[in-house]
Amino acid sequence: MADLRCPHCHRGLQLVPAESLPGTGGHSVRQLDLAEAVTVYSTEQRVTGTWSPQWEPTAKAHLSRFVAAGHPFDRGGVGAWKAELLAAGKTPRTVNSHLASLGAFAGWLVARGELPENPAKGQSVRTPKVAATDERLAFTQAEVRALLDYTREKAPSCGHWLLVWGMAYTGARNEGLAQLRLGDLKTLEGVTVLDLATM
Repeated sequence: MADLRCPHCHRGLQLVPAESLPGTGGHSVRQLDLAEAVTVYSTEQRVTGTWSPQWEPTAKAHLSRFVAAGHPFDRGGVGAWKAELLAAGKTPRTVNSHLASLGAFAGWLVARGELPENPAKGQSVRTPKVAATDERLAFTQAEVRALLDYTREKAPSCGHWLLVWGMAYTGARNEGLAQLRLGDLKTLEGVTVLDLATM
């Protein structure tokens, strides 16, 4: 078994003879030093600004968890890791975040010719779609009144509480109400209304 080492750090990959690996079709297969590859990848993402300062520790933690789990870096290994995360009580959203970090790393390896395919592709956890109205319980009338009264009493000026009141009475988003102009206040059949059609 010959070593294939990085010319800079003299560490890295091992070149394994193809005949010692089943199903390689006569081609040599390089086995990754996964921890080293994660270090190189992380450094590149930071230096190029691909990772924001807020995302970097999270992405690194995701990749470190996979390395520490000791699974092979193939579809079966990624699938086993996904199952372990779910069994540990991670939410589907959290698991998908882990898989996205791993998928981006694997895509980088594929682009460098270190992996033949991305083993994280298509591995995300499917979550049932829930209507926005079903995600949270609606406010009760008493809660709405308490919110409106609080904003009116505590706001330093009417401009601070009008937005909250506008959202409560129209159902519009704050961004939509914040961009309204005086011309959007209209009188129709003797009733003053907000024209939200242009939002």
